[in-house]
Amino acid sequence: MGAKPLSQDTKNAILTMYRNGTRVVDIVKQLSMPQSTISTVIRRSYSSNTKAATRGKGRPEKVNERHLRRLRRLISGNRRTPLKTIYAQFKQETGLNLCKRTLDRYCRKLRFTIAPCSKKQSLNEKNRIARLRWCKPRRYWSVENQWSRIIFSDESMIRIGDNYRVYVWKKNGEGYRPDLYGDTKTSPNSRFQVMVWGCISYNGIGTLEILDANITARSYIECLEKNLWPVLAKEFPQGGAIFQDDGAPAHTAGIVKSWKLENNINTLPWPAYSPDLNIIENIWFIIKMRLQKEVLKITSRDDLVIKIKQIWASLTAAYIKSLYQSLPKRIRQCQVLKGHRTKY
Repeated sequence: MGAKPLSQDTKNAILTMYRNGTRVVDIVKQLSMPQSTISTVIRRSYSSNTKAATRGKGRPEKVNERHLRRLRRLISGNRRTPLKTIYAQFKQETGLNLCKRTLDRYCRKLRFTIAPCSKKQSLNEKNRIARLRWCKPRRYWSVENQWSRIIFSDESMIRIGDNYRVYVWKKNGEGYRPDLYGDTKTSPNSRFQVMVWGCISYNGIGTLEILDANITARSYIECLEKNLWPVLAKEFPQGGAIFQDDGAPAHTAGIVKSWKLENNINTLPWPAYSPDLNIIENIWFIIKMRLQKEVLKITSRDDLVIKIKQIWASLTAAYIKSLYQSLPKRIRQCQVLKGHRTKY
């Protein structure tokens, strides 16, 4: 069994007596302790004080606090300024000859990191309030009683080709600032692209349709007649389904609204600019990410269509249900953020 450790009060008493000029031998007699213990306490205290006093000695850094403040202003002035431009401006204004790698290290010291600009569009006040009002009556919806009745649908353009990304300077926790997303340059020369329409229900994937061109009101009706009825017959034979689509012009045209009324299609009102509340957007993201792994194998539009259908068919019912389970969280987060963009 080891020796009992000394208390801090005992150590302080030893150091106080030693600093007042008491010899180690006299301290041993007064405290009735081994001389080795007394010497160890004094030696360790002296060693730690010496290290603290000598720590940080060396060549001072070229970049001081004034330079860091200038660097912060350069980045904050325009979050889309490339590092090359910031490097040139910083060198011109401060006269410091730093390499780009060192400057990038100081940018990270200021908690700025370069990251791809999100394609999310900024919300105006009208749309933000509309989103908040839409969430309010649905904050107590449960997945089993309400959300499971919703059939979510959407179109998406899937491209395989050049990648044009805009990079911005970000800090942790500010991914939804208006100047950090939107207005990104898109690729004008994609090798292959396909417009797809799909829908999902609580029990799994629904139908997937490959569209030949941009969808119109009449082509949208044809798409629904071909693909929506099988899902309704399979998943809701007794009725009670609610169909969701966004406010795209083809979805809100007069002939489309008339077709829905004639066929008793109940629809869910949808706020503008709310892809983060539509769970099928997660599926489009997965399809696009998985296609990146197969991009070298895709040599034609037909290959692209085949891969899209394979990925769509591989989506499990458990995954689809997990998306439905996230809906109450999406609604709560949208309310907490006062109608602004959520993380989804």
